Amino acid sequence: MRPLLLLPLLLAACVSPPQDARESVQPGPGATEALAGPSMPAPAATSPGAQPSEVREVTPAPWPDDFQASVMLLADRIRVEGPPGLLDHCVTRSDDGVFLRTVKATSEGLLQVVQPGPGAAGEIVRGQLDGWALAATRELVLLERPASDTVRVIAEGQVVWATPDGERSEWPRKVFTAAVPRP
Repeated sequence: MRPLLLLPLLLAACVSPPQDARESVQPGPGATEALAGPSMPAPAATSPGAQPSEVREVTPAPWPDDFQASVMLLADRIRVEGPPGLLDHCVTRSDDGVFLRTVKATSEGLLQVVQPGPGAAGEIVRGQLDGWALAATRELVLLERPASDTVRVIAEGQVVWATPDGERSEWPRKVFTAAVPRP
């Protein structure tokens, strides 16, 4: 029952519009040399009149629109599986002082597992899949599969799905599947 008590707080935090964050980072003197190591030469400095090399526009890979709506998904365990490009659409919270993160290449693809660590004290693992705010009490898994043509979100254990307008559903287990459109 504890996750259900947290639902109003999570819904407000996960579905509210992001704050406008701006950061400017300017390298200081010697930054170029500091980035170069013994086996790596320093990047070439550009002169004020030099022309930049040609910039090529990268066309994003096709992606389903099914995850664009503002939704909050809360469960004990959430697993997101998808094709290459999944990590362009899905992120997880990364506070190494609170969460345990494992990233490894497996026979299935690139696997990332985030779990609350020993000092988490009830912290929820948060993630974002396009417009979907993900909140897992035990584990959030991302699996980027090289040959996949679908995106699957598998939620298990006290699954709650809610929208900002108050729509809400609950299940013990729920699988959401969306086909990746062909180019």
